[in-house]
Amino acid sequence: MTLTDDIHKQIEENKNVLLYNQDIYSFYSEYKIKQKWVFISSPSKGKRAIEIILSTIKPEYKIKNESVAKLIDEIGTVSTKEKIVIFVDNFEHINKRTVEYYTDLINMKNILLVVNVNDEEIDLDMNILENFVILNHDLDLNRNNSVNIRFSILFILSVFIFLLFMRLQLSIVGYLVSSLWFSFLMYRSFYYISR
Repeated sequence: MTLTDDIHKQIEENKNVLLYNQDIYSFYSEYKIKQKWVFISSPSKGKRAIEIILSTIKPEYKIKNESVAKLIDEIGTVSTKEKIVIFVDNFEHINKRTVEYYTDLINMKNILLVVNVNDEEIDLDMNILENFVILNHDLDLNRNNSVNIRFSILFILSVFIFLLFMRLQLSIVGYLVSSLWFSFLMYRSFYYISR
């Protein structure tokens, strides 16, 4: 079974697909005539990507300075009537703002995503990745079990700076105590001489 057959099978089973380092545009261009399929080159386009999806699936719709929520609602209205498959290349470029758009699209009836990731370092929310079937790569999606050592390093660095500051303060206090002791001795000596 080829990768193309696997993608078709997953689409027929209404499952979102995640691919690793594949040319999904060639697959999209080969089959787009048959169905309502949309291609987005980068998910970071944000509102423009949502406008491209809507204008592809409903060309008669006039997009006039509308909010993203309104555009997504209109896509949801169209998707109740027929299946829409959205191909997104370079999915690793998704950001915190646009991940909400794609999460809304995934949660709609009859909308499927076929995404391609070109980088193994995926820094995405696990909630969105759990919606995908990974076909051709064993990406490590078990990030919830990993330990974030950033806070441990910051804590150790903070303790080190605290100790360094205390050492500096103690050396300054040592100078202060020494100068006070010397001043006291000088005062006592001057007092003894002046008597």
